[in-house]
Amino acid sequence: MEELKVSPKEERFAQAIINTAGDKVEAYKNAGYSLKLTKPQMCTQADKIYNRPNVTLRIKQLQKIELTVIVATKEDKLLILEKVIKACSMVDGDKGMMNAPSVIAAIKEHNVMQGDNAPTETINTHNINKADDDQW
Repeated sequence: MEELKVSPKEERFAQAIINTAGDKVEAYKNAGYSLKLTKPQMCTQADKIYNRPNVTLRIKQLQKIELTVIVATKEDKLLILEKVIKACSMVDGDKGMMNAPSVIAAIKEHNVMQGDNAPTETINTHNINKADDDQW
């Protein structure tokens, strides 16, 4: 990925856009730009910074990185949940199963993440005939 030429403040602004879910004014403040402006002035300045070509491209780069991290993290979470299930499923001679509610919660979350709780389509192939009045 090629490095874009952005100033340190522009880099902080781009990072803050990601961290504030796109709130330009918050990103403007977090990046260290002037706080002496009114909110409408900050909004205007934040829009100008956001629309700078290199800043816009940097934000897009960061969004791609963020998406990659989220996708990789799902697999990691599944592995962690599997370890939780194993660790909490150990049986103690005196107490029985250790921490059963944690095991149940981990299994439920694992199923949700794997899509095991997704609705399934069922097809009914039975014919339903209308009864005539004389059949009753």
